[in-house]
Amino acid sequence: MVKPTTREGQHEAGGKSILAQLVGWLHLKDDHELLPLSVMRYVPVSVLLNFLGVILLITLGFGTLREAFLTNVPLNTLIITIMMIGVGMSVVTNLKLWRTGLYLFDLSQISTQFRIRDEEIDKLQRQLKSKGAILDCKNMQNLLDNVRTMGALNVTDNEARMIKSKLGARINRGRGKVTFLGGVLVMLGLLGTFLGLLGTIDVVGEVMAGMVNIGSDNVDGGGVTGFIASLSEPLHGLGLAFSSSLFGLSGSLLVGTFQYFSSGAQDHFIESFSRWLDEQIPGVAQANKVADRPAGDTPVADAELKAWIVGFIKTSQNTQRELAGVVDAILVSADASRQSMEATQNILAQQASLADTLSILNQGVVSMVEQQARIESILTTNIAKTVIDQQSVQCKGDPQDFEDDNAREEPKRR
Repeated sequence: MVKPTTREGQHEAGGKSILAQLVGWLHLKDDHELLPLSVMRYVPVSVLLNFLGVILLITLGFGTLREAFLTNVPLNTLIITIMMIGVGMSVVTNLKLWRTGLYLFDLSQISTQFRIRDEEIDKLQRQLKSKGAILDCKNMQNLLDNVRTMGALNVTDNEARMIKSKLGARINRGRGKVTFLGGVLVMLGLLGTFLGLLGTIDVVGEVMAGMVNIGSDNVDGGGVTGFIASLSEPLHGLGLAFSSSLFGLSGSLLVGTFQYFSSGAQDHFIESFSRWLDEQIPGVAQANKVADRPAGDTPVADAELKAWIVGFIKTSQNTQRELAGVVDAILVSADASRQSMEATQNILAQQASLADTLSILNQGVVSMVEQQARIESILTTNIAKTVIDQQSVQCKGDPQDFEDDNAREEPKRR
């Protein structure tokens, strides 16, 4: 019973981790004061509901749509392909804006760092070609160069206007392409309608010419039976006309609906980006506070020159504050170096004391060796005296034996 529970817990933990990674990748819980970061701000719920509605309608009317599609496969295939391209362009444009928002957030985070590495600027320049391609222009490159050389964006009013105008022009160009595709769908539907009606008119003319045979028994004319059979051709032409109109108008309506909901997210991004870019102009935020105006407005009156000066002074104060932090770090480092030197001196003093102790110990060992040598000398002298005394005592105890011994030793000596 424990193993299934453990496996269930592992599956739940794995599911939660995957869900957490998905939420983090899509930035569903992330947000910024000015820049929208969540993908749901660019692909809103209305777009997802449109997708679900289209899938539901196709599922419910698949048989009817299939029959209408088969009336003119080439033209209807072209209409459906253009419709999918238009819908895809609307959604892909918003996803590009989402990636651009993430790029601007990274740029904002890096530009506020105290120390900016060249590797980070090089990475931002590479990402500008891909992740922020919609902002890729000379003015944006100048901002990255400012971050490299001066450590801040330092956006000028002229550069801000140029970047915003180019962004708006590129987004409007994409909208124009989608609108053009919607018009093409309508034209293709009308083209199919006219082609079907043209074929119907030709066949109806032939049928009307054959009405003279109605009521006759002429085998070649077919009579009423042939007339009824000939009516199927005009009806087939009407099917061609109505199916093409159906797919063309439906595709145009679908593309227009997606474009409408996507345009709301695009307009919101343009406004958010404009506010963020205006906040990067030195002095604008302070000038707006003094003039009691909303953020994002650029001061232009001469009377607001003082506010601009306040902004530059504020920037200088920030720089001085950063320098003060550097000085504090240097002082802390110097204090740490001083403490390290004191600790080193203490260690050297302890080593000197240890050397003195070892010298005293060495002297004691030498003294002990000398004392041991004297003791050995004294012991050797005492032992020698003891042996001599014993020999002397033996000699005094028996003189005759001593003489006999000398007499015996004398021949040997000779």
